[in-house]
Amino acid sequence: MTTHDSVESGEGGQEWGESVWSPARRDELLRVTCQADPPRRFALCEELCDEHGEAAATRRVFTVFAWGLAYPDGAVLSGGRVTAGSFRSAQRALDLFGRNRAPHLYWLDPEPAGLAGPAAGN
Repeated sequence: MTTHDSVESGEGGQEWGESVWSPARRDELLRVTCQADPPRRFALCEELCDEHGEAAATRRVFTVFAWGLAYPDGAVLSGGRVTAGSFRSAQRALDLFGRNRAPHLYWLDPEPAGLAGPAAGN
């Protein structure tokens, strides 16, 4: 978890609490905190097939069946046809929910620095 102190030293060592910060300073701290370690967004998709399980030869159609967030220590799913779920990785979620489908894992965000290991799909 990323946090930033809510107190900083002013002139002469005086402590300035959050109540004297400007909205711009507050917004800057929130931006820095939120951008320091964001989760990586992904979608679990399925390729729609005909009654024989074949993808269309002329036009491929995909649908999203769940949205997810990947963290360094796991992944969380929500939305679509899946209410919620917690997994060791995005790939594990795909393995479970991709049964009886033509599943695909699609990353919406590039891999951030520091997100390696289980949640990255390894």
